[in-house]
Amino acid sequence: MKPKPWFLSKTILVQLIAAIAIAIGVFVPSAGAFLQVHFAEAGMAWAIINGILRFITKDEIKIIS
Repeated sequence: MKPKPWFLSKTILVQLIAAIAIAIGVFVPSAGAFLQVHFAEAGMAWAIINGILRFITKDEIKIIS
């Protein structure tokens, strides 16, 4: 099985989306308030999605070419 490029990894893309959401929450007060109120739910959803993606992922990731 050939390794895939890092930018095709669903797990890494989910992490980037979460980081962007947190960064938006820092700069947009209404988004930050939403994240503070629903942090437990968002964190649990993030953990579940990561677990599912890690469980079904079979390909290796190639970071350096």
